[in-house]
Amino acid sequence: MSDIGEYSFNLVFSALCPNCNELRPVKGSDKCPICSALLDVNTVAAIRKSIHKRRQAFKVRLSRLTQRMHEVTDGPLEFKSQGMPLKPEDHFTNVIVPAKQALLSLDEDVARIVNSQDWNPDQPNCIKAFTKLIRLLDDALAAVTALQETMPPLDWRAVHRELTRATASSVRGHIFMTLTISALDADEVTKVQTNGTLAFADAKEHIKRANGIVELAMRLPADGPFQADGSLDIASLTWSSIGNKSIPITRGAEIVRKAFSQIIGVSTLPDEQAVMLLPTLALGARAIDHTMVVELATSLREILDSPENT
Repeated sequence: MSDIGEYSFNLVFSALCPNCNELRPVKGSDKCPICSALLDVNTVAAIRKSIHKRRQAFKVRLSRLTQRMHEVTDGPLEFKSQGMPLKPEDHFTNVIVPAKQALLSLDEDVARIVNSQDWNPDQPNCIKAFTKLIRLLDDALAAVTALQETMPPLDWRAVHRELTRATASSVRGHIFMTLTISALDADEVTKVQTNGTLAFADAKEHIKRANGIVELAMRLPADGPFQADGSLDIASLTWSSIGNKSIPITRGAEIVRKAFSQIIGVSTLPDEQAVMLLPTLALGARAIDHTMVVELATSLREILDSPENT
């Protein structure tokens, strides 16, 4: 999903400066913000009229959607930790796979609606398209809540949480981008679209992490990491964590540093110490919540680094 959020609204917030011969954002002074030349009066009036129409038609509903977005997706997200989960295979089929498909479908559906309109509320299909877009984003917010309220089995806890965070960030990105429709001026467009881009980047990171966990989990020993006496087969865990292929110690250390890059201190571990974490990486692939581990490690690091502990 490297192209998530790759769409744009066909809206005009700029006018051609007669002096610079460049498009400049329409500001309150009706002047070019670079050279102070007056922008074409008729063009500025038409832009402002279009903005006013859109705000009258769409602002109230978008404000309600934005409020709900903050209520649902402002982090950190909370997850259900009690209840009866599905069997691992059923959870993967009935929850994980549909959640990944829904992420792809949401991006495709939003892009299709956005690209179908110039968002002039006087056009006959515009209000219908807007209503469809809002319903789509409302449903996506409901999906985030449903994932939070679903108790995953331990085998798929990490993937479940990463996909939930990815969905939440993806919906945030789409809603921020949709606020372009009711933006007051070019500055507000820049602000909401920057927020959208940041949310999409966060979604991509969680999707990448979820896919990596699934890939790593699929490489675990088929009969599990435990031996007959209950001990861990460290050799098989280490072997699975590097894709069942012989690699140099340096490469194994790089895999660990990348996986735990956000945990303070891991990036500076020497190779011979970093590779010792390979079994941990494999064993915790499905169950360990990466985000929570990073938050805990960071908080502990802050405690250890406090003056009273020096």
